[in-house]
Amino acid sequence: MQLKFGWRRALWRIGLADPQRFWRVPGALPVIDRAVATCSGYDTLFDANGVHHHLFDPHSGHSAENHRSVTVLASSTTVADALSTGISALPPEDARAAQIS
Repeated sequence: MQLKFGWRRALWRIGLADPQRFWRVPGALPVIDRAVATCSGYDTLFDANGVHHHLFDPHSGHSAENHRSVTVLASSTTVADALSTGISALPPEDARAAQIS
């Protein structure tokens, strides 16, 4: 979907929160004609001890702990969401290799 204002495409500046201090937004991502999805477990803890979140590592069965937050730009929201969720369970070296242009 393309959002237009008049004859120009809209430029969105998407704030990227610091996953350790999520009230801080140290940077913004300029986006035109792309979808953005961020996946993180730091604000979705669901157990009594505050340890486990909704993103699971399929190899261990435990909450994924490789990344505090993963943000993906893609051609659609569905693709961005799927990739950010999947990449969140990858080891850092595999996540970096997953960059697709």
